[in-house]
Amino acid sequence: MSIIEQIAGRLFAIEMLRSVDGMPKSMFADGGGLDTVARNLEATAARYPADYAAGIRQVTGQVLAKLAAGGGK
Repeated sequence: MSIIEQIAGRLFAIEMLRSVDGMPKSMFADGGGLDTVARNLEATAARYPADYAAGIRQVTGQVLAKLAAGGGK
């Protein structure tokens, strides 16, 4: 397991989620920008190498859990 690839995957996911901040809400589904981007990242994670995908899923799992608990945008 490559910790470097996991870190790279986490950083990629974080940057993608941070990019939501400057986008209009009309670009996203009813769940909002963070929810839409997190779900899209999870859906596409399988296309990446396993360790990189694991890093993406670590971030998206935390974001989706927080959103389900009522936090976030």
